[in-house]
Amino acid sequence: MKKILFLVLATLALATLCASGCTPGFLKRAHPEETKPVKKWKFVAKDISSPVIGTDGCIYLLGSGLLYAINPDGTKKWEIVTGGGSGPAIGADGTVYCAGDGVYAINPDGTQKWVFGLTESTEDWSFSFYSPAIGPDGTIYVEQDSSFRNAIYSSSLYAINPDGTKKWEIQNNDLSDHITPTIGSDGTIFFIHGMRTFTPKLYAINPDGAQKWVYDGVIGRPVVSANGTVYTKVSGTGGTGICLLAINKNGTKKWKIGSIDTAFLDPIIGKDGTIYAGDGGNKFYAIRPDGKVKWIFKPTGSQLPDDNAVYAVWDSRTAISTEGTIYFNAAYYYLEAGYQANKLQAINPNGTKKWEMSLGFEMANSPVVASDGSVYITDPSGGVLYAYKD
Repeated sequence: MKKILFLVLATLALATLCASGCTPGFLKRAHPEETKPVKKWKFVAKDISSPVIGTDGCIYLLGSGLLYAINPDGTKKWEIVTGGGSGPAIGADGTVYCAGDGVYAINPDGTQKWVFGLTESTEDWSFSFYSPAIGPDGTIYVEQDSSFRNAIYSSSLYAINPDGTKKWEIQNNDLSDHITPTIGSDGTIFFIHGMRTFTPKLYAINPDGAQKWVYDGVIGRPVVSANGTVYTKVSGTGGTGICLLAINKNGTKKWKIGSIDTAFLDPIIGKDGTIYAGDGGNKFYAIRPDGKVKWIFKPTGSQLPDDNAVYAVWDSRTAISTEGTIYFNAAYYYLEAGYQANKLQAINPNGTKKWEMSLGFEMANSPVVASDGSVYITDPSGGVLYAYKD
């Protein structure tokens, strides 16, 4: 009897609350608000590159012949004049490398360690190095173009010892494409040549300079998994667009994904081996190592600003935080108005939207994520590096 009386009284009390327009907390539906990143600071320079982050959180970037070191709080640590406009890359000992008229090695305190291959250009000849990459043993790999009267004559891949001496050189008749080499955990070097002559190839080179294998048609910078599988993009054949390609460690095809409508961008690999890539249109893919689609992110309905907007993933590189959040650049194209609104997009590991943020400028380099969760993105035309806290 007491139990029945209690239930009746509770029901009456609940009805009174609802009639008064006050909804009890336990009846409210959960509508988690979209989180937004907080801008920490901005750093202004000229013609800046995408940054790289040191193990101590220091940020390095290039701009108009200068290499900048920026403290995590946004203050300038130091700057040094270099002839480098490509890079930077950081060695395990903290040495910073950039390339241009030579390959420059800069100590963590901002002093010059050494310069490799500095050759003075003449009226007819010029020499340029591009995009250094660091091997697990500290070897620096970099490409060089030799130009005769502004026409590229030849290109080479150099391996440079940590002390600045030449280890080996491979000359290649195919023209360099200025794509940073990728280094596998076993020291294998992967680089692209031949795109500008419409004969693109991916070369796999042993640490001693010997060729392992060549794969035709590859047109994007590869990434390499822990087991040696190479993921990249390949030009379509037989009526297909740009496809996402997986290559076995021995240089044979593992799988390929794509259709006539896809124009896949350069992929990236998550900690669990998931491969992430935009399709150059309005979809962003998460793909398992076996080639099966895990999920596809595509804004629909109320996620679009209006019916006149078309969403497109347009940045060639993504970034992943230690917690698994995926960041990439995207844009809403407003057809009638004839302009685009660029966004920094954040996606949860399960493929749901975390947040998006208007960038306020037309072009952005790829986002970079630090170990503390800070997200860095540059406006190269405006010469600004932005730091956000997610």
